[in-house]
Amino acid sequence: MNKFIEFIEKNVAPKANKLRNQKYVNAITSTFMTLIPFMTIGSFALILISPSMDYTTMDPGFLRSFFEAWQNMADYIYGPFHAIFNGTMGSISLLTAIGISYYLARDRKMTTYLPVALGGATFMIVNAIGVDGKFSTTYFEGTGLFAAIVIAIATFELYRVLYDKKIGRIDFGGVGVPPAISESFASLVPMTIVALVMGLFSAFIINTTGDVFPNLMSIIMAPLLGSVDSVWGIAFASSLITR
Repeated sequence: MNKFIEFIEKNVAPKANKLRNQKYVNAITSTFMTLIPFMTIGSFALILISPSMDYTTMDPGFLRSFFEAWQNMADYIYGPFHAIFNGTMGSISLLTAIGISYYLARDRKMTTYLPVALGGATFMIVNAIGVDGKFSTTYFEGTGLFAAIVIAIATFELYRVLYDKKIGRIDFGGVGVPPAISESFASLVPMTIVALVMGLFSAFIINTTGDVFPNLMSIIMAPLLGSVDSVWGIAFASSLITR
């Protein structure tokens, strides 16, 4: 075991730390660490409204009484606690897209809120529209996580290039316009282009494959998830969150 740990520290950890400092990986890991309270709250709310056993199938006794009381409590608090779950763990993909957008913007020293809002908006454009064209929250949970990561990174980088190159920039100059309004108009064309690109991309995926982008990402990433489900995969993943 000691030799295994030494091998990890000598050969795997340095490479993992180098990867950890890459801006995209850093944004992703920082986002997940920041969202730990949301995950905890959502998981706790789900446990409270989801008794682990059906009391109707149990013999009379203490356990049956316990789970019957738990079920009665769950029925009483289901509405608000299910809303808590939906707003936390049930929206983890949306929160991840927003978080990655924030950390990438901070890395680029952007002080405006617009890249963060744009990350959330493009998530809605790609992840929240079903094959039938109707709004859906199916991929707001963990099933849309991989798509959320790709969407957030692609959105930010496209916006950054357009913004830095001042493509379509509307500049009011020094006419006393409030900074927030000036920044909004300066970003209007870049944000419009990004939204159109993401909308066309989503339409292309749906019309070409007959499926939505989040589901395709889940299928593509399935082999990677399988490879992580091992001693080596867990060791490598764990080393990513250490320095």
